[in-house]
Amino acid sequence: IYPNSDDIRTDVKYVHLEMVGEYGISVYTHETTHVNDRAIYLGGFGHREGTDAEAYAQGMLQTPVTGSGFDEFGSLGINMVFKRKNDGNQWY
Repeated sequence: IYPNSDDIRTDVKYVHLEMVGEYGISVYTHETTHVNDRAIYLGGFGHREGTDAEAYAQGMLQTPVTGSGFDEFGSLGINMVFKRKNDGNQWY
C-alpha cells in the first residue's frame, strides 16, 4: 500500500487485551476499519478534507463502548455486536 518501506505506517504493533470483552471488540472493529478504509471503503481515495483517520474509524464501523476512550469525537458508531436494551441514552 505504501511505496516507502521506511514509512511508519508500515509498522506492525501488537497489543495484549481481552478480545472477547466489550473493549476488545471495540478495538478490533476500530482497527479493522483503519486497515480497510483507504483501499476498500473509500475505493482508493483519501479521507474527507478536515477529517483525520481516527474520526473516520470511530464514526464508521467501530462498535462503540461507553467509556472506552474511543468516544472523544462524539461520533456515531454502528453496533453490530452487542444486544443492549434501549435506556434512552444510547448513542449508537
